[in-house]
Amino acid sequence: MEPGNTGYKLPGPGMTFDTTIKFSGSGSLRYNFGPECYPDSSAQSACGGYTDRTFPATDTFYRRVYVRLSAGFTVSDVFTKMFRSNTNDPSPNGGASNWWALGCCGQFIFGVGNQNVPEPGRTTNNPSTFSIPTNRWVCLETQEQMNTPGVANGISRAWADGVLILNKTDVKFRQTGYRLPDAILNMENAQFPALLAIV
Repeated sequence: MEPGNTGYKLPGPGMTFDTTIKFSGSGSLRYNFGPECYPDSSAQSACGGYTDRTFPATDTFYRRVYVRLSAGFTVSDVFTKMFRSNTNDPSPNGGASNWWALGCCGQFIFGVGNQNVPEPGRTTNNPSTFSIPTNRWVCLETQEQMNTPGVANGISRAWADGVLILNKTDVKFRQTGYRLPDAILNMENAQFPALLAIV
């Protein structure tokens, strides 16, 4: 972790700081999936952990993380969440949530599920062209850019080790009538599948 990037409240015992396996800096955030996480049907209620980080509202958000999945890591039969960003939309539907995750059914394909997109109550799944390998570090970078309200021109992009793997430029995060500063990105939520170094 880079200097000064501290203060995360980590839910234990599953999520810990690890100083033995790291991409750079003094350590990484480690999430251990214990026996309570399997079978997958029980994982929703018995397993999980996250840490939130808020930041000043913006209409364009970039993220870079280094991820290492342990050898033998298993993907959920639903999907394995990695991190999420939210909008600060005050309307009853809660705005958009962008769930970056590994694909379902044992697949290691990285992608994003845009919740309440293109309209409240719907989720649009956008898989990338990249499957995350196990037992090595991968640099994942993402970009989310809000749309003009009511126009499908928002952006969800992702890169793996510097190579563009997802490029959606027609995302409708906000409906007609949303105003700035409503429904702009202001929170990141990290849900770790193995080892993650936030930079």
